[in-house]
Amino acid sequence: MAAHAMTITEARNRILRMINAYGSGPYQQLVLDHMNSAQIEVIAEYDWEFLRAYTTVTMPDATGVVDLPDDVDRILSIHEDGADYFPIRVTPLQYEQYREDDTLTDTVAYTVKQMEQDTTTEVPHMEILFVAAPAADTVYRLWYSKHVNQLTEAIVATSPNLPPQVWDLVVTKATWNVLAATNKSADMVRLSAQTYERKLAACKRREDIGHVQHSTFGSPGYIDQYYAGRH
Repeated sequence: MAAHAMTITEARNRILRMINAYGSGPYQQLVLDHMNSAQIEVIAEYDWEFLRAYTTVTMPDATGVVDLPDDVDRILSIHEDGADYFPIRVTPLQYEQYREDDTLTDTVAYTVKQMEQDTTTEVPHMEILFVAAPAADTVYRLWYSKHVNQLTEAIVATSPNLPPQVWDLVVTKATWNVLAATNKSADMVRLSAQTYERKLAACKRREDIGHVQHSTFGSPGYIDQYYAGRH
């Protein structure tokens, strides 16, 4: 991924100068909080391809429970390696109904459970719950969307692991939010909002070049089906 020209500290200082608060301790945390909010908002704006990841997970036993990688935010596709079927994603209620229905013992369905960390130092993780339970050592190919790490004081000297254009979009969104929160002039807020919308449109156009989010054939799940002979 391309290197950034702007660290978190540099981005924060740029925003602080916009509100005439450069060097102010209390405003540093305010801006960092708004940068984190802006990051969440920007990530929610679009199906960004840079967040997509691929891995394999292995069933540890026959209980039907398997941990997902720590950075999983959403599952895009899951498929047993070499199989000609695809697990059905169901709601927790449907999961319980499937589990209690003896006629569905051959149906492979799953639901996702968000797990809290057991200790203060453990990273929160997700589990998949399967019905019927695959055998131990069953390998699944997993496409997923990653979550983005929070911006903290511990990493302000670094640049986030985001594409440069998306990081710039986050900073622009944070600038807009901070100007509005600190009651700057309506003209400044409006100009900042317009700048953000313009940059967002440009980023979306960039992503749409070759983007396949609306194409059934181009989705990770369909590619798995294609090569499993399900096309």
